[in-house]
Amino acid sequence: MTDEPPQRPIEVFVANEQTDISLDERRLISLCRLAAVEEGVDPRAEVTVLLVERPAMASLKEKWLGEPGPTDVLAFPMDDQVPEDEPYVLGDIVICPDVAREQATEAGDKVTDEVDLLLVHGFLHLLGYDHVRPQDARSMRHRERKILSEFNRGRAS
Repeated sequence: MTDEPPQRPIEVFVANEQTDISLDERRLISLCRLAAVEEGVDPRAEVTVLLVERPAMASLKEKWLGEPGPTDVLAFPMDDQVPEDEPYVLGDIVICPDVAREQATEAGDKVTDEVDLLLVHGFLHLLGYDHVRPQDARSMRHRERKILSEFNRGRAS
């Protein structure tokens, strides 16, 4: 047993700018914090999760990726240097719950499960994970499954 005090969890700010789908913001905060612990993220980190409507997501996708139409999740990591003893912004995760609902319906899943997956996926992108090469995609999927499994196990207890 260690005498070190427990570390505070990362700060997670949720801005729900969509009205179509009811989501538990506390669940999103808990999942984001668990992902941070699982990935060994400095507890001084701060993350913003933005839930948006389709038009807002389409606008972001067009601006940042140069592609038309909405997408499910975008991640915007901050590239600034991390200060020594101060909080810092890890990045922003933008999710479109309406697109998530569409994908969940096609897959026969619950929208909350799809949003959970998108949140973890976006969080891992903030940490530099990507899925361009097949081996990177496998690694990212493995981390997603591990974090979601741990989250669901904790919620079942």
